[in-house]
Amino acid sequence: MSADELAATATAAADSGGASASLRVDLGGTLGRFAIERVLGAGGMGIVYAAFDPELERRVALKVLRPGLAPDAGERLLREARAMARLADPNIVAVYEVGTTDGHDYIAMELVDGENLVEWRRTANPDARAVLAVYIAAGRGLATAHESSIVHRDFKPHNVLRSRRGRVVVTDFGLAREATSAPLAIAPTPIAGGRAPTSLSGLTEPGSLLGTPAYMAPEQWDGGDVTPATDQFAFCVALWEALAGERPFKGETLDELRAQITGGSGGLDAARIPRRLRRALTRGLAVRPAARWPSMTALLAHLERRPRWVTAAVASVSVALAAGGAALVLGSHAATPTLPAAAIDACAPPAVALGTVWGPAEQQAIRAGSREAADRLGAAFDRWQVVRAGVCAEPAAARTRRLACLDRVLVRLDAIRRGRLFEPAANLWAVFSQPYDPEVCLREDPPRMPERMTDAAIVGLAVRGGIVIPPDALAAARAAMPTDACARAYLGFLGDGVQALTAAESAAQLCNDDQAYATAKMNELEARTTLFLDPAWPQTVREAEGIVERGGQTFLTRQYELFRARTAELAGDLDASVAFVDQAAGTESKDFDLKRRVFRVGVLLERDAPGDREEVAREAAALHEVAHAGTLDAVIADAIQATAAWLGGDVDHAHAALVAANAKLQQEPDPAGAPLAGVVVDARGAPVAGASVAAAETLVGDAAGIGLPLFSHDGFPQAIQRATTGPDGRFAFAHVPPGVKVAAQAGAQRSPVRRGPAASRLVLAPTAAVRGTVHAPASPGQLWIVAAGAGSDEQIIAPVQADGSFALAGLPVGEVDLSAVRFADAWSSSGPARRVRTGGQGLDGIEVPPPSPRVLDVLVRSTAGGHVDGAFVTAIAGTVHPTRAGEVDELARATGTATDVARAVPVPPPPAIATLLRRGDVFAHLRGAPTGAITVCARGVEVDAQDPAFWATYSAHQAAQPVRCVAVAATDTQVVVEVPPMARIDR
Repeated sequence: MSADELAATATAAADSGGASASLRVDLGGTLGRFAIERVLGAGGMGIVYAAFDPELERRVALKVLRPGLAPDAGERLLREARAMARLADPNIVAVYEVGTTDGHDYIAMELVDGENLVEWRRTANPDARAVLAVYIAAGRGLATAHESSIVHRDFKPHNVLRSRRGRVVVTDFGLAREATSAPLAIAPTPIAGGRAPTSLSGLTEPGSLLGTPAYMAPEQWDGGDVTPATDQFAFCVALWEALAGERPFKGETLDELRAQITGGSGGLDAARIPRRLRRALTRGLAVRPAARWPSMTALLAHLERRPRWVTAAVASVSVALAAGGAALVLGSHAATPTLPAAAIDACAPPAVALGTVWGPAEQQAIRAGSREAADRLGAAFDRWQVVRAGVCAEPAAARTRRLACLDRVLVRLDAIRRGRLFEPAANLWAVFSQPYDPEVCLREDPPRMPERMTDAAIVGLAVRGGIVIPPDALAAARAAMPTDACARAYLGFLGDGVQALTAAESAAQLCNDDQAYATAKMNELEARTTLFLDPAWPQTVREAEGIVERGGQTFLTRQYELFRARTAELAGDLDASVAFVDQAAGTESKDFDLKRRVFRVGVLLERDAPGDREEVAREAAALHEVAHAGTLDAVIADAIQATAAWLGGDVDHAHAALVAANAKLQQEPDPAGAPLAGVVVDARGAPVAGASVAAAETLVGDAAGIGLPLFSHDGFPQAIQRATTGPDGRFAFAHVPPGVKVAAQAGAQRSPVRRGPAASRLVLAPTAAVRGTVHAPASPGQLWIVAAGAGSDEQIIAPVQADGSFALAGLPVGEVDLSAVRFADAWSSSGPARRVRTGGQGLDGIEVPPPSPRVLDVLVRSTAGGHVDGAFVTAIAGTVHPTRAGEVDELARATGTATDVARAVPVPPPPAIATLLRRGDVFAHLRGAPTGAITVCARGVEVDAQDPAFWATYSAHQAAQPVRCVAVAATDTQVVVEVPPMARIDR
């Protein structure tokens, strides 16, 4: 579309919407990076376009704010975006981004392929049952918003979209606001300076009423408090209109309309409203908010009440449907007349005898372990029976197919119930994540589910749900895997490497389980990522999205959002990662929510934007509310809380908590690891008894000791193994990973960090202390001080306080390099270094330069003309000429450095770099590079995703990898490095 065509279309669309001011957007077919495709609609606040986002390779709905509105119009736009971004719900349209470009404020939102409810009613001519189902779905979106204290303020059928697949989403939260905030006064004057409207079906009028008059509650007209009851009123107006074909309140002028709305619902003509819905809607249209339903949830519960024949079906389901004859206790359903004989004949017994699935004995067995699990499973069975009873009354053509689907849902529920019996008191992951909502069977294309579940498959489901299985049962299930596709699908994630997960995908297809297929696909994709992303990643993500959508489950969608969050973090798009992880929020599984929140903390620490550190501290305190005591997740929650305290300066208290958390890590020893034994001696060579020895792939210490297990943006570090020397000074570890580092401590004496053969003899030496200042503005926890001794792999760290002061102890005696770094960079850079010489006395008043603000954009490509999966990039102060990675590491210890990882799917590179990009190139955004003339070195990595031991092998031999280095002038901001092929080293 040309600029003139775009502008003309936008102007025409805006004018046709009845807006008072036209919006002419002369964009030349683009808005910033977005490629405009067409106009979707226009209203008083702005125009919505279909557009393409080349960064994430997806189509979006782009809402552009109309210029010339009230001064707070931009603020309203931001409020809309923030309100919608907080509401992670399948019935609320997702917000991706809000920003300003080319002088236009915009929101990038999910593009829903469908139509609003006004268009849907006109084209589909749905019956009352279909109308009610659609509005109940929209009402669930409103209910979610209200739970977050957000009121829509402008609910109407124009602001609800129905996708081609039947998904219903509420959109256009442009007037949304906190429910507890002060009300905005609404002036009861004619629209647009006195013009009396002839139709009140249009969009919000700018500069006048906030809301659409025909759907506004009495309190909006009078400037009263706007609460969830206000949305309830608008919802009831819209549903009344959809059912009756006309609105309950009519008026050709604002004064007439206001008089009817504030006059109450007593005189409404409800003849066209189904009898069972009249009371619900008239109550929702009450003048006083207190006289309406207590909440949207309460209103929806009333609207979802089935007709009498459905209630009868539920009450008699154990008699009419059970094959086993056992009574089924449903406490919430009183005795009512039974199903007609024709309905009983239509509902043949299900595939599994209900009396053996959830009878009194089954309920009691589950309830004895977990009342909450029993309640949730009971509710799932109740829901299944309600849906099935409704299907029984449908025409035979639809009934047969849906009953077969419901049989498979029941098979799944029975499998979950049986799986829980292995561990009745287990957490609730298996209850929340694996059942299918029976309403998926009402879809035209329901997901595939197995028709039967073997004992091995049930064990597999239980294992996936976090249930502890007896060894003999698990061994039997594994033995059945070669001939049982479902067992292979569910247990496949226990295998090693990508090949095992790919096999699980294939098995899920044979098992006919779309849920297992979606989960296996996401597991396989994540296993392929490691540190780097394949160039075809956007297409792969779209493929996963389609599989998840077919699965038809809310929880799968949330797993997918977390999957997107993880891959966005790998790509370096931390803002998008936070947005995706927030969209993954839900209440189905406490365990999943805990994992989601732990990941979110890691991304916030890595992003380190203003306010992120404070958010981490708040999240750390809240994580204990969902962590299960004694689990690995609880240990991680402990570590996050202690790390937040450590960053705030409470080092002694935090260190004790961190060491205790590490001690709780019950990790099985790595059988591939080698044993390590050695001795700790003093400076004279005499053995030292009772010394503490720490072993890990990364060893960091502070004033309290060596081996500080801080939570970092890379995730919770590996468990730090500890041992105590015997009377002869000897220590031993049964299994240690390749390249392990080891150090010892006894009182104030410590040994240097050693690895390889040198780790077998650790020599203790006195330590020193340093106090000083970093002259850089920073809030508590924003900066660390890092000390590295010459010739040692050890780092000693301490938080820099708000006034810039720091205190370090446990330092080696001799030359030490002190650097100030940001927390997010602490493991990968060491900033401008200040070299000091420590002795027997502590040093005071040392000034350390702040981190360098320099940023370098580094493009890495292969000298062989092929591609690299990624690269490790290091900037070193001065002019040096290393040829191997080990030399780069040695030089990095002697000077200020910055390091980063170059990836194939990075955050969009700057335009100057983008013009240089070739196929197979990777890119790194290097923050904190040393100032002045420097050397940038890179080593390429070609990831062998099929080899589960690749990274262990690479880590053991990375020092021998060839590097390529280039000189960079003090004024350079970008550099291209051509790297030689990676050295292939046989194991």
